[in-house]
Amino acid sequence: MSHELRTPLNAVIGLADLLLLGRDPLVDRQREYLDGIASSGRHLLALVNDVLDLAKIEAGKQELRLESIPIHDAIEEGMTAIIPLASARGVMLEPATIVAVPNVRADRVRLRQILYNLISNAVKFTDRGGMVRIRARRDDDRVAIAVVDNGVGIAPSDLSRLYRSFEQLTLPSGDRPQGTGLGLALTKRLVEMHGGTIDVESELGSGTTFTVRIPVA
Repeated sequence: MSHELRTPLNAVIGLADLLLLGRDPLVDRQREYLDGIASSGRHLLALVNDVLDLAKIEAGKQELRLESIPIHDAIEEGMTAIIPLASARGVMLEPATIVAVPNVRADRVRLRQILYNLISNAVKFTDRGGMVRIRARRDDDRVAIAVVDNGVGIAPSDLSRLYRSFEQLTLPSGDRPQGTGLGLALTKRLVEMHGGTIDVESELGSGTTFTVRIPVA
């Protein structure tokens, strides 16, 4: 199933990118259409990936390849991947504050996925000119990683819906950020598979802090 869904989408995205980067000149409307095809393809691929990952976890077939990972490296990888989105939205990423923390025992790919989801979510809910910060510290036998933003915040009535599949919160403007509605649901399940926890604190109009705690190596 995974191969049958991902391969055609990757082909569509790849062909659109090839045409955009090719030598043959394109009129503005052609370039606009190709940009739309590539963008929609990536959005659909992200949705497919999230659905398949979540289905695999809920079926008990997702396995973790646990190893000792420096938390600084994992955070840097997550932040680097978000730079294009943050730049496009005019949101600043503050260098991570890491206070003498040990390595964590985690699956490298899934830990990167957890951090990417949390940081990208913070960027999407932060207005232009805002800032997203990442902090890490030891908390007993775990490492606490906090993703802090000074964005729009989350209404108390919405907090109970955060980790439901296909739930998307609405911004105060009435808009909904582009996404699959699966990011936080998937993140919570991945954190719990590591024996960790995830908590959220938010104040409407002031910002949100998600804190993930992962066992030390």
